[in-house]
Amino acid sequence: MDQFHPDSEHGLPLRAGEQIESASRRCVSNAA
Repeated sequence: MDQFHPDSEHGLPLRAGEQIESASRRCVSNAA
């Protein structure tokens, strides 16, 4: 898990729900 970084989440085989959550959190952080 340590080798994976938040910025690489899109490249990981995550479930659709996890991808949406990650994308939403990034959007909120960028907007803040």
